[in-house]
Amino acid sequence: MSKIYDIKIKLLAVEVLKLLKENYSYKVLEEMLNLPAPVLSRYINGKVLPSLKRANEIINIFKNDILQDIVRRKIEFRNGIINITALVSDINLLKMIARIAVHEFRFMKISKILTKETDGIPLATIIGYEVNSNIVVAKNEKELGVDDFIEVKQVYVTGTYSHIYVPRELIKRGDNVLIVDDIIRSGSTVRALISVCEKAKAMPIGVFVIIGKKRSLDELRKEYTMPVKALLTI
Repeated sequence: MSKIYDIKIKLLAVEVLKLLKENYSYKVLEEMLNLPAPVLSRYINGKVLPSLKRANEIINIFKNDILQDIVRRKIEFRNGIINITALVSDINLLKMIARIAVHEFRFMKISKILTKETDGIPLATIIGYEVNSNIVVAKNEKELGVDDFIEVKQVYVTGTYSHIYVPRELIKRGDNVLIVDDIIRSGSTVRALISVCEKAKAMPIGVFVIIGKKRSLDELRKEYTMPVKALLTI
């Protein structure tokens, strides 16, 4: 990993600590992170950066314990339907989730971010900004003014299907593509986006979503060798 990436990870850890300090006392943070308050204060006030090892520890604790709980409180379950409106409207939370996604895939070279309209677009945009890569949005209808599309059938668990379209010029042979979405319910969207990559002769290198149903995540991980990661599994 380059020194620039090392510094980014350390800065992310400091950003995490500053966010936590807005909501918790130093006493609580000491217990939460198993670090003494004077050390935490030096990090938060910018007097020193944590080591790379400690930065990763801080980020992992935040991701696995605290951020998951924040996301869980942002979603609602109504009659078996997952309502994530509050989650995908919270830009500050999405920024933090995006940076966690970048941390998860920090060892991979990403040239394109692929998502499907509509709720995956905000997160995909922020991740694209963080890794300096363009985003590609698959849509349910062909865009006016575009002549050549990659067309893929998206098959749902009910057996019904629809089509998604991506302007062919946006994904090229050899692109390393990170697939991003807000939620994996059945996995049909992810499978369709992987098919887009295959038709373009691009390389899907991983999947990142905020929320994933355990059964669907397990099925996708059996079907594909790439990492399929969800911040929160339900």
